[in-house]
Amino acid sequence: LTGLGATLLAPSAARAETVVSGNYTAVFTYPKPTTYDSSINTSVGDLVDLAAPGSTLYMGMYWFNSSDLRAKLTAAQDRGVTLRIISESANRPSSDLDSLALTGGSTLTWCSRGCMGNGSGDTNAIDHDKYIVFDALTDGRKNVVWQSSQNLAGGQDGEINNAVVVSGNATLASRYRAHFNDQVRHSADSLHTTYDHTT
Repeated sequence: LTGLGATLLAPSAARAETVVSGNYTAVFTYPKPTTYDSSINTSVGDLVDLAAPGSTLYMGMYWFNSSDLRAKLTAAQDRGVTLRIISESANRPSSDLDSLALTGGSTLTWCSRGCMGNGSGDTNAIDHDKYIVFDALTDGRKNVVWQSSQNLAGGQDGEINNAVVVSGNATLASRYRAHFNDQVRHSADSLHTTYDHTT
């Protein structure tokens, strides 16, 4: 870890650092003021390309605005992948999720104040999630969770961010799905005044 820490602290150029340990993969970006590091967008796009036909992809994203990734989501859906997406409605004007032509069982839910159903005076609540859960990939991996500090939106790859992928952890994946489903269930519930954190 000491050697890795030194590497992460002193990059010689704008480049990503990818670390693999068993079923865990982490990506750390190194953008510079004049250089964008798109490694996180590229790596999550590679996962979307591997989404298996007949599987479901769950995405909770605070802000999404990426034509490349939107095209990859569309292609995945065309292969028979069901897309279930939830995003923060405060970002809807600058997001491009509405241009996704959803078919079959695919859904898009816009969260108001984080789908918490808090009172009208609570204007600070947001759905700040940044994750994707893949039921299955064509390389044989199942229950794959991608979690990042980066929104999949323009300009975010110009900041220092990280992402982790955990494969084959059914318990972790099921808890992300439960969180997703809980938010969808309460997305229009104005009486649900405190978010249920039990999941």
